Amino acid sequence: MAKNNVRWLDVGINQYTDQVGGRTLPAGNVANNYTPTPATTEDSTNISAHLNGIDVALGDVPQGAVEDIAPGSIALVNNRATFTTIPELTLNMGTSISFNLTIAVRYYTDTPANDRSEVFRIEGSNNYHDWDYTISSNSGGSGVNFQVTNQGLIQYTSSNVTGFTLGKITFRMDTTDI
Repeated sequence: MAKNNVRWLDVGINQYTDQVGGRTLPAGNVANNYTPTPATTEDSTNISAHLNGIDVALGDVPQGAVEDIAPGSIALVNNRATFTTIPELTLNMGTSISFNLTIAVRYYTDTPANDRSEVFRIEGSNNYHDWDYTISSNSGGSGVNFQVTNQGLIQYTSSNVTGFTLGKITFRMDTTDI
């Protein structure tokens, strides 16, 4: 019999009131001190009890889940001299251990030849009292700067762009949770 190389196991059933709602658990973890309840038929409630027992026994397995923050965008304010928080990009200091953030910045002006754009990549890790991070960009010409506060807030400033008509910050962030 061939051995399957399965890395993730979805445990869950949704047919009975006493069932577990389902969790994704890393394969290879062993439930200690758990004796399965024999299931007499496929539709037996013992199956649900068995899955619930596994879920309880593995309850302290670290999830290591990736929590994607929904991609989105906000209006870019021209001539923002003090750092301003982007509420949609708030990191959870208690659960997030790392993040990867891609930001596209676009200024539109009354003269299309003067429009500006820049792409930023911010990567960071939680060292349990603040965030270590690096910021890189493709040009440096947008006049926008970013920072990550010790509390996990992503903030920006912007320069005064002559003829500014519209600005947009578009983002996508993935976080890895504990």
